[in-house]
Amino acid sequence: MEQTILQINSLSKNYGSVKALSDFSCKIEAGKTYGILGPNGSGKTTTLGIVLGVINASEGNYSWFGGSTLNKNKHRIGALLETPNFYPYLSAYKNLDVVAAIKQITNPKIDEVLDFVGLEKWKNAAFKSFSLGMKQRLAIASTLIADPEVLILDEPTNGLDPEGIADVRKLITAIGQKGKTIILASHLIDEVEKVCTDVIILKSGKTIESGSIYEVLKGDDTIEIAADDLNSLSNILKSISIIKSFKKVNDKISVSLNKGNTAAELNKAIFEKGIVLSHLFVKKKKLEEQFLELIK
Repeated sequence: MEQTILQINSLSKNYGSVKALSDFSCKIEAGKTYGILGPNGSGKTTTLGIVLGVINASEGNYSWFGGSTLNKNKHRIGALLETPNFYPYLSAYKNLDVVAAIKQITNPKIDEVLDFVGLEKWKNAAFKSFSLGMKQRLAIASTLIADPEVLILDEPTNGLDPEGIADVRKLITAIGQKGKTIILASHLIDEVEKVCTDVIILKSGKTIESGSIYEVLKGDDTIEIAADDLNSLSNILKSISIIKSFKKVNDKISVSLNKGNTAAELNKAIFEKGIVLSHLFVKKKKLEEQFLELIK
């Protein structure tokens, strides 16, 4: 039986006449990695701020772990809304020791956490000597120091170079494989596709789509076809029921099928009407294309 980690009911947040979040609802289940995806200004950070008690909602409510309040469950949640202010002259180890003291964690497993985020070799190096990617890994380590059940990350790869981005993504995947529930806000489709199991798409404070990432973002394939007599082919396509739409593009025809139908079925239907195709190519729609269509 799935455990509900976070239940959000009709959250709204107004800043004067600006509606940053509008009637937002969702359910976060244990052990999954959720991506809250949307353009800048879509309400992602506002949502995370509300459920972490940093921002007050204008309307709606939320509950953690089957109905409990945030205050009773803060120790079960690790959050990174912005890069923490580490002491530049202290080592990675000493900085995490300070974090553990602030969070009142007894016997923190600092070495274990540093090893997990790939910083064990640099545990005695000063924070000021770290690259941006290493600083972000230490920031994530600071959220893991209390061994939380849930990890909340807001734009975790923002500002990193390609190597730093790859490192942080691997780290998030490894955290998910340990059974942690992760809620990640991002405006990058590639980031969400690579690390998340589920996605919630926001635009202008409203939910556009939500569900399994591949169900939401897979899109419909386009089938490119051609025949010796393109006009005759166009005419018979009008009578084939499995076709949703088609259009002529140069010397070929681009066809979209109704959900559940295949290119093989299209080829058979055209052949049964007396035309042999000289060209058939299935063009897979990229997740990025589907995302941009959803938020238009």
